[in-house]
Amino acid sequence: MIQVNILGPAEIRKPDGELEQSFLTGPKRLALLVYLLLKRPFGFHRRDSLLPLFWPDMGQKNARNSLSNILYHIRKTFGNDSVLNRGGEEIQINSDLFDCDVSLFEDYLKENRINTALDLYRGDLLKGFYVSQTSAEFEFWLENERQRLKDKAGRFVSKHIKELISTGNSRELEVYARKSMEFNLPEESDCIEWINALVSQGENQMAQNIYREFCQNYIAEFEEEPSAEFTQKIKEIRNSNQSGNSKIFGEVPSKKSEGNRIAVLPFDSCGLEKTPTLTKAIHSDILTKLSGFSGLHVISRTSVLGYRGTNNTAPEIASRLNINWILTGEVIEMANNIKVNVRLIDAEEDRQVWAETYLQQLNVRNIFKIQGEITNKITDSMRIKFDLNKKQPVKNTPAENMESYCLHAQARWYFDQRTEKGLRKAIDLFRKALDEDNNYALAWVGLADSLIHLQDYGYIPHDEVIEEAEIAVNKAYKLDPDLAETHATLGLLLADKREVARAIGKLKDATLRRPSYSDAFNWIGWFSNVTGDSENALFNSRKAVELNPLSPEAISNLSLSYLSNGDYDAAIRQAQQIQVINPDWTTSYFYEALGLYHIGEFDKAEVILNGLVVDWAGNAVDNILAMIWYKKGDHRKFEKMQKEFHQQGDHFGSAMGYCLLNDLDKTLIEMQKLTNWNYWNSLALFNFFKKEFLVLEENSEFNEIKEKARRSWGV
Repeated sequence: MIQVNILGPAEIRKPDGELEQSFLTGPKRLALLVYLLLKRPFGFHRRDSLLPLFWPDMGQKNARNSLSNILYHIRKTFGNDSVLNRGGEEIQINSDLFDCDVSLFEDYLKENRINTALDLYRGDLLKGFYVSQTSAEFEFWLENERQRLKDKAGRFVSKHIKELISTGNSRELEVYARKSMEFNLPEESDCIEWINALVSQGENQMAQNIYREFCQNYIAEFEEEPSAEFTQKIKEIRNSNQSGNSKIFGEVPSKKSEGNRIAVLPFDSCGLEKTPTLTKAIHSDILTKLSGFSGLHVISRTSVLGYRGTNNTAPEIASRLNINWILTGEVIEMANNIKVNVRLIDAEEDRQVWAETYLQQLNVRNIFKIQGEITNKITDSMRIKFDLNKKQPVKNTPAENMESYCLHAQARWYFDQRTEKGLRKAIDLFRKALDEDNNYALAWVGLADSLIHLQDYGYIPHDEVIEEAEIAVNKAYKLDPDLAETHATLGLLLADKREVARAIGKLKDATLRRPSYSDAFNWIGWFSNVTGDSENALFNSRKAVELNPLSPEAISNLSLSYLSNGDYDAAIRQAQQIQVINPDWTTSYFYEALGLYHIGEFDKAEVILNGLVVDWAGNAVDNILAMIWYKKGDHRKFEKMQKEFHQQGDHFGSAMGYCLLNDLDKTLIEMQKLTNWNYWNSLALFNFFKKEFLVLEENSEFNEIKEKARRSWGV
């Protein structure tokens, strides 16, 4: 069968799997083919009826010649019997030879196979397609068909949501509520019904997520907030909730960015005795303290470091980081004293709100006292306009001496680079900080984080570091069990032990303790992707980037989440953004190539992948290259790589090859041989190749393999 995929970007494949490029480069050819496949009622079309649709400005003779040329091209490409004739004036596409995703999509909906149908819906019909010099009637038909399919998907999703409400399936209810908003913005009454159902099932966080997403979509579409009746209904649901948690909903998001978003720019070191390490430490701790306030969005350290000594104006920084407030300052060390100057700026108006100078004797206790006064002053000033949670943030465990305090700050700076060199340097500095102060809980956490990341990125064997990492985090927990950082790191260790469900629970604990903890949201996103929960992954990855918009790791996981959810254009854009921030971040090139593979840009993807090494991903680069070669018709290279996979014992690579060859029995046999579901295998199985595995979705053995993979991660 000739595969015609037109839900989303167009892709046409011949029976041997080879991509047919001529229809992608000739838009009018594609337009005519799609029209003949989809136009209702199905059947024969008179040539005279097609001419004014596709060649409205041509004379009849030239238009007929153009139509004949395209029909000749279709026959030449797909075979003489691909176009049927009835007499000399009527033509029809031979639908027996074409397998169109639109037809499959509608068939699956009729059979109530919602999941399978939605997997086919990669986007709106012929997303991004444009053809010039056709008639307004054709454009009208295409837009109507596009909307018809979108509406149909939305109706079936809404119907399925009602079934989920009746059965109490809250997890799927949240997923499908979000899907519904992707198709068409639901009625306010529908959203209220979903939220009420989730709250009644005790799923307050899910309810809040749906509420906020609905409000954001409503504002984006109508440029106004939802109705007063909607807001009142939400308040009634909240007030009638018997869980005791009256804060399950926030306010309706503003049409502008929320007014409680702040960036603390790197402080300057001034005076005769410049102390950049001490300055970094003070800056870092103020960030951490502020990020503990519920309702205050604090941009993470990684994203603000690029604005050290910046010439950008406050409005420029506000636009880039999506913030409303900026804190700047200087640290001056004078003999045995320290002076800290700080200024709070209304970023959008470029107006200084207040300025303060703090002068104290130089010791750790006084530094923490200054930081506390600064954070209280900031939140007091912002409460004039904004109702921040009055609860003070969790207090970080202070160091007991200045040397340990400064070493910890240096180590965190190196840790944030996430490179092998940076992580090794961070480990060395954290150890030195602990030599100075063995009771410094944050230094123990930092040591554990660095060791875990060093092996997780594939820079060092697992067994060389994991025991020391576990000792370090347990020491931190004994010293201060309330630290958000400790809970996050305990989550990483649980994930290392393949207990991902518990790990995500710990990471969520960390975000409750520090609501602006970008890394914790980022790690939740990563592990959700690994275990196939792509919706939750996207939500948390977006949150991580919102809090840390210039972090390569956070943007990388957002790119991954877009790949998992089939938004390949967005995934490519995010990957390319990382390359501007950090050209050495190899995973960004890997994700860009994956996105290009999925939109049929095989040559571009191959160029990127050739010679690329991605330490954490194992044999992934070769796996994708083999698939590209198969799609391009280079079967010699493909078969050679398949032999190498067999020799290496790469069962997943072999399975993907057999899947492309449509040898489903061997695909399953190879997958059943897998004993170690690593990051790459899991991501590929659950997220990256849903379309390739579509033929196996109804196979019980395949579903058992997926469950086995999830269980291997403790889900």
